[in-house]
Amino acid sequence: MRLVLKILFFVVLTIFAVSCKKTTEKIVPNISILSPESKQLFTLPDTVKVVFNVSHTSDIKYIRVSIDNKNIIPVSGQIFIEPDSNIYNGTVLLPINHLITKDLQPPYYVHIVVDNYSQESSAFREIELRNADNHTSGYIIISKSNIDKINVNYFNDTFDFESSVAMDGNFRDSDISSSSEIICITTTIPDKAIALNSIVGNVIWENNPQLPYPKFNKVLIDNNITYISTRIGRIIGIDNIGGNQIFSTPVLPDSIPNNICVTNNYLFSDFSLRNGNSTLWTVFYKQTGAKYKVILNQVSTLSMYSIDNKDDIICFANTETAGQILYFSFSDNDFTIIKFVDDTIVKTCKISNNTFLYTSGSGLWQYSYNNNSVTKLIDIDDSLVEIKYNSVTDEILLVYPSKIMIYSFPDMLHIKNIELESAISAVEIKYDY
Repeated sequence: MRLVLKILFFVVLTIFAVSCKKTTEKIVPNISILSPESKQLFTLPDTVKVVFNVSHTSDIKYIRVSIDNKNIIPVSGQIFIEPDSNIYNGTVLLPINHLITKDLQPPYYVHIVVDNYSQESSAFREIELRNADNHTSGYIIISKSNIDKINVNYFNDTFDFESSVAMDGNFRDSDISSSSEIICITTTIPDKAIALNSIVGNVIWENNPQLPYPKFNKVLIDNNITYISTRIGRIIGIDNIGGNQIFSTPVLPDSIPNNICVTNNYLFSDFSLRNGNSTLWTVFYKQTGAKYKVILNQVSTLSMYSIDNKDDIICFANTETAGQILYFSFSDNDFTIIKFVDDTIVKTCKISNNTFLYTSGSGLWQYSYNNNSVTKLIDIDDSLVEIKYNSVTDEILLVYPSKIMIYSFPDMLHIKNIELESAISAVEIKYDY
């Protein structure tokens, strides 16, 4: 009898265990990627055609399709599909621009995500991406033409004038993306952000700031998104093609964001408090915009630069009388002063992960991060507007109010001057592939 009871007890436990296992098993969809082929090579810029089939035993909330790098961070746009049945046969086109250095992280994957309201399932197909060789196709010089008026002037690669676009407002900031073929300019009086085609000059989209502080500050174009810091207390992200807002950090009503720096996973900005002299470095998650970390400081931040393939950044800042070069390490989760500068820093420029330029006092200086050293390159005029680096020709452009002085780098041999009649506000370099 005892043997029979033991056998019955064992059978009951076995049935219970099997039933529990069945209830915890995930019901996954069938995802078939038909195209592109495994490890198919695409030379960028190009468009990846993705053909796929999805079937599920339950309802599908959405399907998301993108091209991701090895960290599963999209290097293309993300296409969302909401099918009206649990079977879907789809074809999507994913344009991919020339990848900036920090996005060159193979392998790359076609990534399809299926959400059935309770869980997400993924399928991957490895592909290969490489950048086509690029060259300098021209320059865009923004100049003041009249009271509350600017001109956006287009020049070819030898600085021959081609065309000009007139705009209302006073220049605030600009950035360019040759891969997206746009230049975004923020202005005051009126306060707005305008994206122009960097080839022909037509308006692609416009964006107006929001009340109660309707002003824009800095602009940064990263891959397919234009980020703008706003006086309302947040940073917004605008799709380069459609002009739709697709990203936002929370509104921090007591502070104002200024400079913007984007890394693989995070967005950095320096915020100034509306009441008081204190400033904050604030870190947000790049994918969601949620706040990650706030660091109180007592310096005036001049610029921030990402270190490619990492989430660390180099920061140039000033106290009242001197400059500082700082490094944010995600492993240490804090900023560290790595170099003191005797005079305040005025203008900066990134050459590479290791090399930066800055002006201080009457000189143009080169800072090497690898050995934490500073070298004076040349004497400069204190009326300098900005520094630009042409990564194709290895030339430094020193931009003054009425001229551009071009030097070879790193030997700093003077090549030529470009003289202009109107006051120069900014210069952007156009690259083509």
